[in-house]
Amino acid sequence: MTNDPTRDSPLASEIAALDERNAVRILQAVARSNLASAAPQPVWEPDLGQALCTQFGVSSATSPAAPGDLARHALLLMADDPAYAQPISLLIKGPPSERFDLGTITGPFLITASLFALQSRIHIARDKQGRWTFEFTKEPTNDPVITPLIRKLVELISGGPPRVS
Repeated sequence: MTNDPTRDSPLASEIAALDERNAVRILQAVARSNLASAAPQPVWEPDLGQALCTQFGVSSATSPAAPGDLARHALLLMADDPAYAQPISLLIKGPPSERFDLGTITGPFLITASLFALQSRIHIARDKQGRWTFEFTKEPTNDPVITPLIRKLVELISGGPPRVS
């Protein structure tokens, strides 16, 4: 993951230092604890990927992304929101749950968790004509974390099912 000078904070540094397993574990924990009360999440479809690429100027993936890269980018985006920053920080500093089983992480859930992170800044919906729409809820469109997250999401989808090591 590249260092972004606009994201220089202790929490951002801790997120960047997470290994793949822990990055995915923490994203899964934060998303699972919030998905039940969240607005309905969009389901990944190829046309959603194309619409995101077009909206944010992301080219089609040339190589697959690692699940940990996607998870770290999603956590960086969420960490800017105080509602998520504290739980993320606690999960990073605390011991992993003994009941946590990485076998339960699936490609679809990692994608759903990443879309949940995106929705912390962008409302994603279909309009009456069936086209995808993106309404920014918290940050301007030039946020330096959104585009890399979308790029990693598209790369992960293009590379087939993710494998967490």
